[in-house]
Amino acid sequence: MVKRLLGSQPCPTSLSQRENIFHTRCLVSKRACSLIVDSGSCSNCCSTRLVNKLALTTIPHPQSYKLH
Repeated sequence: MVKRLLGSQPCPTSLSQRENIFHTRCLVSKRACSLIVDSGSCSNCCSTRLVNKLALTTIPHPQSYKLH
């Protein structure tokens, strides 16, 4: 389930919004998490704090790269 955090009305004189940001909550390992989704981003990432709090296991990417 995704719900809009901020509702914005398009202005007829300006360009439409290129990226939308949504805020939602979800359950991960039976724990509630606050989640922000940027529809204009193509990077799937989460904070190290989330990984540590939920005791998630990580594996290194075979060809790592930096996010800009």
